[in-house]
This record gives sequence, C-alpha cells and structure tokens, in this order.
Amino acid sequence: MKADSRLKVAILEAVDNAVSHQEQSKPAVDINVTQPTDSDRWVEIVVADSGPGIPSEDQMAIEMGEETAIDHGSGIGLWLIHWIVVSFGGEIQIDENDPAGSVVTLRLPTTGASSE
Repeated sequence: MKADSRLKVAILEAVDNAVSHQEQSKPAVDINVTQPTDSDRWVEIVVADSGPGIPSEDQMAIEMGEETAIDHGSGIGLWLIHWIVVSFGGEIQIDENDPAGSVVTLRLPTTGASSE
C-alpha cells in the first residue's frame, strides 16, 4: 500500500470522533498500529475510546458499506473513514470497548497483500 494524505484524514477523523463524542472532561483515546508480518501483510490502525460508543445501526451500515433509507449512519465522519480505507483496498471494523466506548480498526493492505 502506498498511503497518501487521505490516510491522514481518515486517522484524524477517527481520533476527532473519539474525542468529540466523549462525555468526560478529559477524554481518553488510545491509538495503536500493528505492523505487518511475513504471514499477515496488513497494517491495522486501532483507535479506542471510553466514550458512549457507536450506535449498532451506524456500526452495521459502515461495516456493510452500504446505506439505505432505513439502514444508515447518523453522521458523515465514519462514512468518510470508510470511503478512504476502502479506496486503499482496506476495511473498517467497529467493536465495543470494555468497559465502555468504541474500538475502530482501520485494516489496510501492504503491497502485495490480499484479503484472503
């Protein structure tokens, strides 16, 4: 993968979402990057927070990559992240954080990676 400035936009949007949706006076956001290995040629950028979480409807719409009049997200930020990550051949995953919050994982291929 050859990243460009769009990746920076996706990461900043993920961090901004994590911070702006916090209900605490001092938001906690963890960012981790998993380096590719010889057996797994993918890079994972994980943004975890302790906020209120992402509604399940938004999670499903983003992970499925489609939106309908009935199933859709409530904001543009997660869609922007999704569109950018998919443009690199990657995927986005949204999980609940324990005990509260969300974990947003941007999974991006390195050169020669396949999704199989």
